[in-house]
Amino acid sequence: MVREILVETDFLSRLSAEDKLNPKVMKVLEKHRKGELKVIVSPASPIEASLTLQSHGINTETTAKILKLIRDKLAEHKANTYTPHNTRSHSENTRTQKET
Repeated sequence: MVREILVETDFLSRLSAEDKLNPKVMKVLEKHRKGELKVIVSPASPIEASLTLQSHGINTETTAKILKLIRDKLAEHKANTYTPHNTRSHSENTRTQKET
């Protein structure tokens, strides 16, 4: 069975070729493309990335372009699978944490 990894906003921000961790991210994406592992993107990550960019003064148009570049880079490596968001599980986890 192929190991699945959930990636979040930090991973997406490393897709920039100028980022010092980009080679590691690209290695993960290449392993995904070869079927050695399965990358699953958190559905909250594009939203978080958008909010982070805008909080740094990046306008909406530029933010949209950056998100499109992220989407295209993931699609290029066939890593554009998003995990479904399950609020019930999140609520149950939160309740369980409060009880302990």
